[in-house]
Amino acid sequence: MKLLSSAFSWKYSNWIIAILFAASLTMLGMSVAFEESRLLFIFTYFFVSGTFLFSLVCWITSKKVHQYNPQSWSRKKRKRATQLDAYIFYALKFGISATILLGLILSIVFVRWIDNKHELSQLRGWLYPANDPLPLTNACSKIITENGLLVFFNHEWVGGGDRFPHTVLRVKAKDIITLDRRSDGSIGISLDVFGKDGKIIAKIEKGRFAINQNNILEMVRSDKNSLRIIDQTGAQVLSIRYFNPQAIWVDAVLHYPGYPYKIEMRGSGLEATNCAYNSGRADISIE
Repeated sequence: MKLLSSAFSWKYSNWIIAILFAASLTMLGMSVAFEESRLLFIFTYFFVSGTFLFSLVCWITSKKVHQYNPQSWSRKKRKRATQLDAYIFYALKFGISATILLGLILSIVFVRWIDNKHELSQLRGWLYPANDPLPLTNACSKIITENGLLVFFNHEWVGGGDRFPHTVLRVKAKDIITLDRRSDGSIGISLDVFGKDGKIIAKIEKGRFAINQNNILEMVRSDKNSLRIIDQTGAQVLSIRYFNPQAIWVDAVLHYPGYPYKIEMRGSGLEATNCAYNSGRADISIE
């Protein structure tokens, strides 16, 4: 114990803890600043853990704790020791230790939260599958191929296929919503958004804004599986969820120049029972 106390002396430990803490903040700042930051976040976790674990060892082996330990007292003083002295020692030793460990847990949770937010911001529009079950009532679930994708877009029909890019919505021979799939299974969405006046206000290509006039649209990510696009009034233009490795649903309210009606898609209810899988055309085609 004396050897440990010397090794973790507060005379030097305060400086080491301060350096570890500063390194944690520096790594966290750099992790947020750079796009490719996986390694930087790993270093952040390392330094945060090192700060608190080193503090824990320093505290447990400190002279302060040793002074309150009745077993370390002289024989004469030990004879006068009471049960209360033992309670004070254990409360001091393990109470502060528990506080340090709580600080470690909260810090890791905080860094993990920032890590997740940063990761979502870098994913842009690429979606990764959740593991929600497929609706058993859907006829497509029996014929879907191994690399296929079902697209739920209204209360009657389910489309999809195993060839990508896949067109979900085509209006007057122009693809409005298309899905592309990468080798890792992630899905990227491409979308043209038109205003009621027929002018294009935004264009999304594989999850990234190619055009976003006056920042009129906002892309919202709550997790890796979902994406929402909101207009300047707060109305939802598009909501999409990759809820299963073989299925995705799409909700949308869109306009197209020369077409007098708004185009609505409501696939989130997963109620459709008719199948148009691998039909060789767009899931929704409007002439």
